[in-house]
Amino acid sequence: MRIMDKKGISYIELIISIVLFVSFVAALFVFMNPVKQPNLSEVILNSVQLKLEDNVTILAFEFPFQVKDAPPCFKASVSGSNFKTILESNNIEYEKTKMFIEDDYGNTVNFELVDGTVQINHQGTSSIYHLFFSNETTFTTQVSGCPPAQNPSTLTPSTARSFTIFSRNRIKNFNDTYYNDYTNLKKMLDVPDFNDFAIQIYNETDIFYDMSREIPKSVIVQAREYPISMLDEITTKRIKGFINIKVW
Repeated sequence: MRIMDKKGISYIELIISIVLFVSFVAALFVFMNPVKQPNLSEVILNSVQLKLEDNVTILAFEFPFQVKDAPPCFKASVSGSNFKTILESNNIEYEKTKMFIEDDYGNTVNFELVDGTVQINHQGTSSIYHLFFSNETTFTTQVSGCPPAQNPSTLTPSTARSFTIFSRNRIKNFNDTYYNDYTNLKKMLDVPDFNDFAIQIYNETDIFYDMSREIPKSVIVQAREYPISMLDEITTKRIKGFINIKVW
């Protein structure tokens, strides 16, 4: 009889131990949430960021080249070819509005396209130049102001590289849509009707775009901020800055 009592007690202790263990594991999942699922605000943030970038970034290319012993104004060409051939071999349209040029110090260089070559207003000591081009936007550039150059300088080309950059023209269009057609913009970004969003683009000295709305005091705001590079097609300057996205 005592042996049966001990076995019964052992079974009861085992059952109690199992119940306690299962309760502990359940509490662990409830309070600590080791497999955390993204909340709705994070999902909306991701959607706004991805669809914003799809709409306001462009694919651009950088084509570095070196010119040796260049006079103040010169034409750049390649032996046995011309500049137009190099551009077209890289699927670049031979149009001035599709490109701009910087020297190795980041200064925009005035240039003109002349008879299949590029005529550059060379200033300073730079012998390295960077041709930037994109078929997805247009740039405002100036003529070189150089007198006609007779003998083209030797151009040593490098391989073109591609990169994605924020376009100021496209951001301006997005900003206009934010204020003029906010409802449809929300649908395009997959933002639910009961949620809202705001976007600010700025750097240390300027706020370039402030797409904002009044935020109720009682809501929780989810925000994301990260650095960007923005191309101003009017000044042909690349601007370093930040973008801040808020949803609530």
